[in-house]
Amino acid sequence: MTGPVQRFARQIAGHGYIVAAPSSYHGFTGPEALAYDGPGTDKGNAWKIEKKVASYDEDATLSIDSLLSLPNCEWDRILRPCGAFDN
Repeated sequence: MTGPVQRFARQIAGHGYIVAAPSSYHGFTGPEALAYDGPGTDKGNAWKIEKKVASYDEDATLSIDSLLSLPNCEWDRILRPCGAFDN
């Protein structure tokens, strides 16, 4: 995750929304943000090719499950009205 994504997530959370912004590249680096520069871009571009699609899916599932485990984040009250995850 880059610094701008972290700042955006904090801004949205500051308005009272529940935010999940997991790092897509946690298997390649620590919790620090990728630098928003040439070398950081190069790392992210290399990792997005190296990472398996199933890993992206697993990250998304874990993020959603984590959010839905919160008492104030209910599927029918929050996600269903906006059409999220409708088939």
